[in-house]
Amino acid sequence: MSAPANSTDNAAIAKAALCKRRVNYTTGMALRKIQKMADGSLEIEGTATSEAIDSHGDIMAHEGNVIAFEGWAGNIREMHQLKAVGRKLEIVPLTDARRIDVRSFISAGAPDTVRLLEDGVLRAYSIGG
Repeated sequence: MSAPANSTDNAAIAKAALCKRRVNYTTGMALRKIQKMADGSLEIEGTATSEAIDSHGDIMAHEGNVIAFEGWAGNIREMHQLKAVGRKLEIVPLTDARRIDVRSFISAGAPDTVRLLEDGVLRAYSIGG
């Protein structure tokens, strides 16, 4: 008798079912709007994910992305590090375009991240997985 599947196993199975392997990849989900607020914080907008082929050759299906983003706590981190620098403000699933746009708040308490965004060093959302 096998052990019951845990949530990690279920997540891996779901990811595998929603992920398709490809050879070539595309990029280009740059932030479309960066607005500085009076207190030094930023509001940023852009596409967080789509069905474009990523640098690992994967395509995440839109349906799976919608489910994942509905369950996302909304923490914004810099370069997948443990450093929280902001939070989501709005998630906009665009089913016809097969992408998810996000509007986020970046705290004035993260001045290094604010500067990197303003300088164009940080240019896009990135999802981990």
